[in-house]
Amino acid sequence: MKFNKKHIAILTSYFPSISETFIVNHITGLVDAGYNLTILARKKQDILKASQPYIIESYNLIDKTLQYLPESPNSHIEKLKDVTLIILRNKSLWTKGSKFLRASSMKRSIWLKKIMLAEAFKKLPEFDFYHAHFGINAIHLATMKQLGVLKAPYGVSFHGFDAHAVDDNTFVLLKEKYKAVFKTAAFVTVNTTYLKEKVLELGCPLSLIHTIPVGVDTNFFEYKKRILKPKLSIISIGRLIPLKGHSYGIQVINQLINRGFDVEYTIIGSGPEYENLKKLVIDLDLENSVHLVLEKSQGEIKKLLYDSDLFLMTSITDIDGRAEAQGLVTLEAQATGIPVVAFNSGGVADTLIDGETGFLVNEKDIQSMVDKVELFIKETTTRNAMGIKANDFVKTNFNNIILAQKMITLYEQFN
Repeated sequence: MKFNKKHIAILTSYFPSISETFIVNHITGLVDAGYNLTILARKKQDILKASQPYIIESYNLIDKTLQYLPESPNSHIEKLKDVTLIILRNKSLWTKGSKFLRASSMKRSIWLKKIMLAEAFKKLPEFDFYHAHFGINAIHLATMKQLGVLKAPYGVSFHGFDAHAVDDNTFVLLKEKYKAVFKTAAFVTVNTTYLKEKVLELGCPLSLIHTIPVGVDTNFFEYKKRILKPKLSIISIGRLIPLKGHSYGIQVINQLINRGFDVEYTIIGSGPEYENLKKLVIDLDLENSVHLVLEKSQGEIKKLLYDSDLFLMTSITDIDGRAEAQGLVTLEAQATGIPVVAFNSGGVADTLIDGETGFLVNEKDIQSMVDKVELFIKETTTRNAMGIKANDFVKTNFNNIILAQKMITLYEQFN
């Protein structure tokens, strides 16, 4: 039996989701390659939560999704009743669990949750391979491996926040949690060199790590030649949180206008920084030039990218030390044919060719970012040439089909 005819389980947190389009891209790439798969979600959500509803529907992904975590009873008595019934039905599991409890010194309350999780996994169909998105979800698989519930091999893809610790104490705890994952996983994938270093710091063996970036559907984000306009349209996409650095983009626009350039700036996203960003726009008298647009579907984002001439990637290292692990939006923008000006933060540098498909400037260096945008305003031929090269760069290196095949090659090693 060929491996791509076997049954694969994709483990994730919430499905579908308004973000995490890369998970949908991974899934559809595997379906297109002939895989039989099931999506195991901690919580199964309505299609209204999806940013790619047309893809979810066309691939019938809602019907392929199972919620593997049971709804927890509200009453403490009901919880105790459920746990007691589970233990009575699984004496062998309890025997193994007792040994596991003594070996790892886990608190009894946490251990009971593991028993309930094991019960949930035993009710699932049998799969030939599991692939967890995010390290936190792989912890469930590692626990099931140690309990003897999970027989099939599994791999895990880290994406960024799952490898980040806000302080030394959190780092120690995270490192301890991932010990079992790094002992039992068949492979670990990361999307950039930056994230690879983070995962290595957590104790992952180098031999386990494979770098496979998050890809783009280049059939959807197709190239479109931009028509020269008197006003330069600039765009940024990302949640309105400090890490995304949108305030720096607004300051860039302010300086460009002060230099006498006619520009407009659209920021797409929602989040806790909305009011702060809105106030900054008002304080700088930029209401007619800067537009804060709430989250959009993939189709709407594509249209807004086609209406834009340049992409600003303003992500920074935030106060907790977290940075962008990769940055899918820079790739989507380049795929449509526009260059990028980005802060050299986290793994963003892996998503463009500095000086060929865009420019990298030092993190938070507003002046340098302004200078690079000015260059694109004055040199329209450079902008168009870089846009063409950007599209070719993404199609060659970040095409979903190519990256799906890399993942399939990895799966086949564990046939």
